[in-house]
Amino acid sequence: MTLNDSTIAIYIVLDDLLQSLSHKEPKQRQVNDALVLTTSLIASWYFGGNYVSALGYMRAHHCPRMLSPSRFNRRLHHLAPVSELLFSLLGTVLKDYNPRKRYILDTFPLKVCHNIRISRCRLLQGEAFRGKNASKREYFYGYKIAVLTDENGIPVELAFIPGSYSDVSALKRMDFDLPAGSIVWQDSGFTDYEWEDHYLAQEKIAFMTQRRKRSKRGRTWGQQLAIKENRRRIETTFSEITARFTKKIHAVTIKGFQLKVFLAVFAYTIFRFLNL
Repeated sequence: MTLNDSTIAIYIVLDDLLQSLSHKEPKQRQVNDALVLTTSLIASWYFGGNYVSALGYMRAHHCPRMLSPSRFNRRLHHLAPVSELLFSLLGTVLKDYNPRKRYILDTFPLKVCHNIRISRCRLLQGEAFRGKNASKREYFYGYKIAVLTDENGIPVELAFIPGSYSDVSALKRMDFDLPAGSIVWQDSGFTDYEWEDHYLAQEKIAFMTQRRKRSKRGRTWGQQLAIKENRRRIETTFSEITARFTKKIHAVTIKGFQLKVFLAVFAYTIFRFLNL
């Protein structure tokens, strides 16, 4: 599907979702909120998060009276709570169309700056954000992004946690708004027996956590293999999302940085949902 077709499809979906929420905005606006959000998602997916390039494309092909970069940025930040609500609503739709009720939880590291520039970093301060990427055997300064996907690897929930925090801390940041009978696959870093017992008893949600060798609650070889195989799908998702990032995510404030990352995940979800 062409960029033009993708833009139109995303605009229609967002406009319908906003109408379903009874979203109100001034009638005299020439650029509505659905168009602003569409531009932000197109920027995340096709232009590496560069709003200026996306605005130029929209002005040339869809909306001659598109906003200036500064006005667009103000409108987009004002719409941040709405975009989060839309992502949650789309996640609910995906959960409804997931009859097997299988989900995958994992985190991926996202650095705000290179280690050598930590002392000069203006967006973040504090040792809480200095984490370690075990797979690459390197330290980073920034966040861990916790993402819950369906069994096809499409994100339905996400949360930001400081880089130094353990994966298990992400459990308390997620909503886990899942139907009873759901199963969540996750690696050993999310081991929390009390948490697993609570959700199984109260919400009827089973956390299939990969166990360490000396774990008090072992898994059979078949269960361990099933968890490992299913978790590969979310690793593919992370690779496809981060491939859309530029070498450095440009942001003036930490809220702007988080918003760009969130929109990248949101864009991935809606593009996968629409099979674009």
